Amino acid sequence: MINKQQKIIRVITDFSFVSFIFTEMFLRYTIISQFSILLFCSIFILNCLRKSKIYFDTFFTLSLLLIILSMFQSISGVSISSYTTNEMTKTLITNFFVALATYNYLIDSKDIEKNLNIFAGFGLLLSFFIAFLTFQSGYIDRFGSEISINIFGKYVSYNSNDIALISGFSFLFYLYKFSCYKKSKVTIILVWLFAIILLTGSRKGLLLLSIGALIILVLMNRKNIIKNIFLIISFGSLCYLIIFYVPFFYQVIGIRIEALFNLFNGNAINEASAATRNLYILRGWISFLEKPWLGYGFDCFRHLPYSYGTYSHNNYIELLISGGIPAFFFYYYPRVKALLILKNKWRQEKINVLFIAYLIGLLIIEIGMVSYYDRIYIIVFVFVISSYKKIKLKKLGGSVNE
Repeated sequence: MINKQQKIIRVITDFSFVSFIFTEMFLRYTIISQFSILLFCSIFILNCLRKSKIYFDTFFTLSLLLIILSMFQSISGVSISSYTTNEMTKTLITNFFVALATYNYLIDSKDIEKNLNIFAGFGLLLSFFIAFLTFQSGYIDRFGSEISINIFGKYVSYNSNDIALISGFSFLFYLYKFSCYKKSKVTIILVWLFAIILLTGSRKGLLLLSIGALIILVLMNRKNIIKNIFLIISFGSLCYLIIFYVPFFYQVIGIRIEALFNLFNGNAINEASAATRNLYILRGWISFLEKPWLGYGFDCFRHLPYSYGTYSHNNYIELLISGGIPAFFFYYYPRVKALLILKNKWRQEKINVLFIAYLIGLLIIEIGMVSYYDRIYIIVFVFVISSYKKIKLKKLGGSVNE
């Protein structure tokens, strides 16, 4: 009877996790996704009460401090827009419970790779779904742009960069699987996801794919390092030829890559998106230096005179503007700590190589995106910290001291 009851609880818990991941990718900001979040977090709380146990990490302590900082800014008048900061505080609180629920779910589950397979599988499914919608609407420019569907009277929009990054995380997972199991059918998935990323015209997606693939190919099989270097050079050459010598791909992504090179080389930037982002970084840095410890309030970059009512498109600048050095530390300390831990543990579990690729990739692409409040990227990081927590628990014989 007890075993049957435990199986039922496990099935319900698994369902809540799967539905949460699915709706977060496909139906974000709809009533369906809100219900999935509520269900997932409610079951997490009930399981904690049932077992009288909860897993915790430094990441969650600092996330709480980030929330307290945001609340303090609103109450004290530090924020230049209390309403905006209050709204972001609500998002941070929701994300905290979602992250904690995901962390406990992953540690309780027997196989993180299996759950990551679900995440990557939904990412692959999303690419097929967006492909269908794109061709239905008449594909003109960047893949996935201007795509939306009506869900109970609310339009759900999809962003080319988000599609590319989710596809990028899925690509790296399947590359990891190919490196481990050498299944040839996985190459079809890799080619498809690579094509999707190119068609989105996303520099961040291509950068995530390139950096992550480099890390996985180098670390997964060091005995064949010469072969892997040849594969990397061949893959890079193929990318270069496709992007810069096929007119269609040059218009979609080649021009954008050129602008990125010009940005780093200090040359004139002719592409509007890159030029605007560069301007945000420069002006944001100047504003940060004026209030390095208190900031202007979370999500308040959009209220600065030069912001044109939008965010900074740079996670580092966004955090420094939002909450100064304390916010920057609260957010990035757990990530640096995780990277240092994984550096010493990647030989113990092969999947940690994938997580190193995820983490380094995120740290680099955050130069061109704001992700501190985006649940998809928080979930990716929770996968990372869950992995080395499970290694620690194995050494302790399954006990926990947090």
